[in-house]
Amino acid sequence: MVNVKCLVNQSLRKLIEGWTSLVLTTFLFDQYHVMTLSFLMET
Repeated sequence: MVNVKCLVNQSLRKLIEGWTSLVLTTFLFDQYHVMTLSFLMET
């Protein structure tokens, strides 16, 4: 029973970490994209 709980906790943590990194990457990419676009508009 404890093993199952441990496995669930591990998979949940992996899932949360994966989603967090995905969201962070998307956010950073969006910021970079906006900066690049504004830079292109200025020149």
